[in-house]
Amino acid sequence: MNKIFTKVFTCTAVLSITAIAFASDWSAVIKPVALNKDEPYCLMTPSLDVQSAKRDGDQVHAWTRIAFGPTKLQCKLEVWKQIDTFNEYNCKTKTRQTIDYNLMTWDGKITQGNIHPPTMNVDPQTLDEVLWSATCKNIQ
Repeated sequence: MNKIFTKVFTCTAVLSITAIAFASDWSAVIKPVALNKDEPYCLMTPSLDVQSAKRDGDQVHAWTRIAFGPTKLQCKLEVWKQIDTFNEYNCKTKTRQTIDYNLMTWDGKITQGNIHPPTMNVDPQTLDEVLWSATCKNIQ
């Protein structure tokens, strides 16, 4: 009996710690929008994880998400169901650098990685600018 309790307790503790480590609060930054006239019912929703975002002066580190849906049937041209990126935004110079990413396929498989490409300018009137603006304005 004691061994069973120990295993259940250990399992519960690990699950609780995992849930805390990956806690998030995704907030859509704009309403879902169709990106492709050939797939008008495939909607893209960009979001910001406001819980994990941290500001240090002009720099903000934040996870952003681009989700497609509602299903693969409406989004036949989209390879990924969801794209999460951990970015370093510079709110003063209007630049971004992607540090980590998670890519989810329609069947739930996740590809993770980390990259450190050159810092990129955030171009006006792009999805990148929508995410940069939401991050820089909402994270204090």
